[in-house]
Amino acid sequence: FYTRLVERIEALPGVTAVGLTDSLPLGRNRSWDIRARGETYAPGQVPVAFPRLVGPGYLGTMRIALVAGRGFTRFDTSDTERVIIVNQTLARRLWPGRDAVGEVALLGRREWHVVGVAADIRQGSLEQKTGPEMYMLIAQETDWNSLELIVRSTVPPASVAPSVRAALHE
Repeated sequence: FYTRLVERIEALPGVTAVGLTDSLPLGRNRSWDIRARGETYAPGQVPVAFPRLVGPGYLGTMRIALVAGRGFTRFDTSDTERVIIVNQTLARRLWPGRDAVGEVALLGRREWHVVGVAADIRQGSLEQKTGPEMYMLIAQETDWNSLELIVRSTVPPASVAPSVRAALHE
């Protein structure tokens, strides 16, 4: 459903990018434990990061720069190895002095292969400093209830909104 929806909206006149996420920046706050494979942490010292479950086009649509590695692609699916993009703050926390791309992060007992490092953004509020953040594909992590649709367009929102609504309705 979501793949077809994104494809339909991407084809609309004036639409330049489409993304999906379970949580927009400056929205809700949550954190999940994340560890670097091979590292041991003292009780209560396991790193935490804000998880953002996204579609492949999210980072580009939101203009969140990749500073290393690659972004998600349509070839990253529920049938391929789990991939994750971490922000610069989380990369420094889990792999200080090393390149995070190619490393393995652990969420619970599941391994996630780091394919990219994203620039830090403000996640909780404009006043707060950036914290550790991680991006995972909605196709590979099913712990979400609803998704937000982000559309970037060269035409005014009022002009493209009826077409987006029609695509959603279809």
